[in-house]
Amino acid sequence: MPCAPASTARPIGDREQVLRALLLGLALLCAGCADRAEAPAFATAPNDAAPPAHTIVVLDAPDRIGDAVVGAHFDPATDAGWIDEGQHPETDCGYFSGGPLPAGVQMMVADGRIQRFELYDPDLPLAGPFGLRPGISQDAALAAMPASTASTPHEYGDANDVYLTWRDPQRGIGVRAEVVGETVESVFWGGADAIQLVESCS
Repeated sequence: MPCAPASTARPIGDREQVLRALLLGLALLCAGCADRAEAPAFATAPNDAAPPAHTIVVLDAPDRIGDAVVGAHFDPATDAGWIDEGQHPETDCGYFSGGPLPAGVQMMVADGRIQRFELYDPDLPLAGPFGLRPGISQDAALAAMPASTASTPHEYGDANDVYLTWRDPQRGIGVRAEVVGETVESVFWGGADAIQLVESCS
């Protein structure tokens, strides 16, 4: 019987098998790196993206906030949702928050009727009539208020501190910005007489 021809294939040694396996693994690893470079695993914000600006809510009616109207009768016992912020010890006058008022706004009530609204906090995204809000400059306040606005000296402040007051005599309402250090410190609006009270209820 003829003998089968001897195989010409060279047997692969253990060292060469290990080397081939390492080269194959390295090739697969590099392919994976390329895929990740082309398609990042997470989305990134555009470089020009900016946080949204705070929206300022303007309480533009000089005589009301919601159904709280200057001159209207007020009884906290029957009107739900109001918070008593303090009463004057010698007069029938006090302050309330809650109800339809945004957080940070207070309402003065005297003799059982709504007198005025007040805003003090410059960090709140709120503004009164004409866009007046604590923290803006005196110049900005004057530019926003009507031409008939009067500037009068502050009762207790320095020489440059003033009240900027606009009044509508026919309707008996007004708006006042208290300016200290050329910056609006507080805003009052409501009854034309009530906004001129400089010591809360007196």
